[in-house]
Amino acid sequence: MASRYPPTAAHASRISSSPARARVTGISGCNTLSGTYSRSSGDGLVFGPLAMTRMACLSPEANAMEARFVKGLDRVARYRIAGTTLELHDRTDEARIRMEAVTPR
Repeated sequence: MASRYPPTAAHASRISSSPARARVTGISGCNTLSGTYSRSSGDGLVFGPLAMTRMACLSPEANAMEARFVKGLDRVARYRIAGTTLELHDRTDEARIRMEAVTPR
């Protein structure tokens, strides 16, 4: 997902999954999120419902970035993995979110 505002380390969105439990947790920018996901045959993927904290972001740019990320998660219908890149696509096959895998510290 392209953004006009480059993410800073403090506002970088990230998610991680627990496939055995079909759970997802992460940071949406300023808030934490957690919830479920389901996969269907092939590349089908749907998130939800997701619970989020409701803390205010410190800047309009961070608010906008978080809103785009959450809206993108709501529209996910399928995924693609290429190397270390995860792309989350909507029903029209438009990539809504692109994320790079990182090794946990």
